[in-house]
Amino acid sequence: MEYFGVEFRRPGELITSVTTFGLDEDDALESALAIFDDFPEGDPRSYGDPLEVRIGTVAQELTFSTGWRKLQS
Repeated sequence: MEYFGVEFRRPGELITSVTTFGLDEDDALESALAIFDDFPEGDPRSYGDPLEVRIGTVAQELTFSTGWRKLQS
């Protein structure tokens, strides 16, 4: 599974974007749309046509803000 960013827009207007995971882009889109089954007030499909979507992979890079330190028990 990979993490994907999914953006929904009407031409010239970003409606919403979500980060989700999936096996491929189609699976990620399905997962993104499933989020709005629980939160219908944000569903981009309610904006009507024309609705566009773009999907990209999310690079996972961990950046540490501190050095190593002893954990206090």
